[in-house]
Amino acid sequence: MSVSSFTIQAFIFPTTPTKGRQGILTKWVNDTGYGLFVDDDGSLAFCIGDGTTRPQDLQRQAAAAQSLVSRRRLLRRGDRRGAALSGAGRDVGQRRPRHGAAASGRGDHGRGFGQLRRGARRQRRALPHGRGDQGLRFRPLDLRCALQGGVSPVALPEQCDTYNGKIDRPRLSAAALDKHSIDALARGFKGCPADLRRIVVGAWDFQANITKNIASTYIIDTSPNVLNGHAINLPARGMTGYNWTADEIVYHHAPEEYGAIHFHDDDIDDARWDADFSFTAPEGLKSGFYAARLRIGGEESAATEDYIPFVVRPPKDQPSARVAVIIPTNSYLAYSNDNLATNSVVAQLLAGKVPLMQASDLYLNEHREYGLSTYSLHSDGSGVCYSSRLRPILNMRPKRGLDYDVHTDEDLDREGVALLNQYRVVLTGSHPEYSSEAMIDAYEAYQQQGGRWLYLGADGFYWCSQYHPDNGNIIEVRKGEAGPRWTRQSGEYNNAFDGKFGGMWRARGRIRASLSHNDYDNNVSKIMENVINGFLKDGRCPDV
Repeated sequence: MSVSSFTIQAFIFPTTPTKGRQGILTKWVNDTGYGLFVDDDGSLAFCIGDGTTRPQDLQRQAAAAQSLVSRRRLLRRGDRRGAALSGAGRDVGQRRPRHGAAASGRGDHGRGFGQLRRGARRQRRALPHGRGDQGLRFRPLDLRCALQGGVSPVALPEQCDTYNGKIDRPRLSAAALDKHSIDALARGFKGCPADLRRIVVGAWDFQANITKNIASTYIIDTSPNVLNGHAINLPARGMTGYNWTADEIVYHHAPEEYGAIHFHDDDIDDARWDADFSFTAPEGLKSGFYAARLRIGGEESAATEDYIPFVVRPPKDQPSARVAVIIPTNSYLAYSNDNLATNSVVAQLLAGKVPLMQASDLYLNEHREYGLSTYSLHSDGSGVCYSSRLRPILNMRPKRGLDYDVHTDEDLDREGVALLNQYRVVLTGSHPEYSSEAMIDAYEAYQQQGGRWLYLGADGFYWCSQYHPDNGNIIEVRKGEAGPRWTRQSGEYNNAFDGKFGGMWRARGRIRASLSHNDYDNNVSKIMENVINGFLKDGRCPDV
């Protein structure tokens, strides 16, 4: 872009404004380019650089007069003569108008940017070759790759200064716009006068491709320049926008109020590592659980040895036994890389003993860059709702093989009751807590058709989990209603992957007791009264 003046504008909700420098809307590499940033002191800043002199000399920087708060719409205008920042905001406690004006700059915005709690600042390491670029970066894009959606990830550029928070309706114009033009463009490109449309470089509307779901990683530019983009590392979509009124709590009922994407500096959907080896199961290998043993230098120790588990199924439609075991791989994904043993204040209570730390637990505690579990919080305090197997999972450790035909949750989700009908008996795994709708439908149909179904687990069929429609390696869990863990924010309970209500199955009328024919009492308040800093006063509560 070669111009004498331009405007960058967006609605933003920074969730860790004191974290340090963060890029919001940037085209910046090696001190060259331009961008809108959260500065080191928590203020909004705009920088221009040519890469030829020291950063403090080459940057033409304008900083906001006060530190950022998490409820503010801000924009940037600049030209060769100088730079200016302006913004407008409101306190969360203010009552929003029944139908708040979009991008008015008068503080009359909706409720969507006033919900998240701010997380503590935390230093994070970079995952080699795998950590994603967050915030919005202006850069060339191979649309052939982008159009593949979640199937084939976009190669990562070099990145730094990653942003935590929401961004809604980013715009780039080749002129210094006045307030009236900025407000008009924020409301939508199509409604702008012709003279304004001619100078718009890009008008990205994250809600433009909301259908019954918003699983797409594609970003739509509504201007004639069609500078479409791609969301890297699966930031959260279906998020309330700046103008959310709370009249609708389902994003596809009012897509214009769900124009925000929530970026996190610890999002990861695919580590993008190269494959070091592959294994082709020999014909006739018995169905079961197997593992590839990895060693560093041939040394056998907890620090130098690891096992990569995998399942071998029988050939399709050729069962080799009368009994099938469905391995609860959704639960493995939901708990993958969790830090419950080291972080949970009730770890001893849940285990009934002092937690036994494995080498992998200690390593994960120090290396959060491998991604988190759906029980974790992002570094900004928001809950983790996506989990992917396309990254190192260091805490999945089956203890022994199974002498039956083995299938996984993914197999059941794809093949349904037809898979189960091949067996006289079907067994669950020990902890089938996370299930998709297709899985529950299959189990119910199998029972109703007279199948012998043995529930050998506990805490089963509790949470809704949904596979990405284009990439079965990723599940989504939006937790809510009740329980001692994070809860989705208001208006954000519906899954991005299928558009349906997330949370507990009972909230969708699928009572787990009707499937497993047992349940449990989750009233643990009396036990919790005996917890002090995560440990019981005694080794056992006398009333249990």
